[in-house]
Amino acid sequence: MSTDEIVPRDIALVALAVLANIPEEKAEFKQAVRDFIYKDLPYRSPEMLLHPNVWSLFETNIMHRFIPIPIEDWEKKVVDIYIGKLANNINTSD
Repeated sequence: MSTDEIVPRDIALVALAVLANIPEEKAEFKQAVRDFIYKDLPYRSPEMLLHPNVWSLFETNIMHRFIPIPIEDWEKKVVDIYIGKLANNINTSD
């Protein structure tokens, strides 16, 4: 696959999908994602939602903080959504 075939993904949509798949008991994680979506992203232009710098903020400040190593099934699913393995899978609660 060449880089010409890579389609940029919108971090807002990915963050919403991540949020939808975090268990209710992980309140601090859910709040961090909500804050990112509702307090940080509104100040970014649409072009910046595709930019690697914004993705890096989400990854380092949220994903690595709350899921340093995915162990539980829900953690693996959230990481898969984040990395694009489950790009079309926003919420498939079992």
